[in-house]
Parts: sequence; C-alpha cells; structure tokens
Amino acid sequence: MPVILEKKDWASWLDNGTSFEELNSLFKPYPNDKIKIEEVNKLVNSVKNDSIDCISKPIEVKLGQGSLF
Repeated sequence: MPVILEKKDWASWLDNGTSFEELNSLFKPYPNDKIKIEEVNKLVNSVKNDSIDCISKPIEVKLGQGSLF
C-alpha cells in the first residue's frame, strides 16, 4: 500500500536523519474527502503506452443489438 503524505510532511519523509518514531507516525489513513478518484483510459494498463492518452477520459461506447433490416 502506498503512503500518501501531506505536503508539510515531505521534508521529514525525505530526510535521512528523521527518527523511526517520527516516520512511523506518518503512517495513518489519508482522509477520504481529500482523495480524488477519476476514471482513466484502459491504455494505462500497459507499460508500452506512454502518452497523454493514458489519462484521458475513456470514450463511452454503447453496444446494442443490430438489425439486418
């Protein structure tokens, strides 16, 4: 599970001199109201795709039963 830090905690996280106790105190659940979830394109599922299209909104395709006549 990744650690999500507040900006104010970045320096402590990156400082080699930060004590284990202080680092351990940073392991806490990130508030749900601060997390933004967005759907991304399925292109993001492959490492061979390296473009802005990976984070673009997916195109919604509605499939339906066709008709011969």
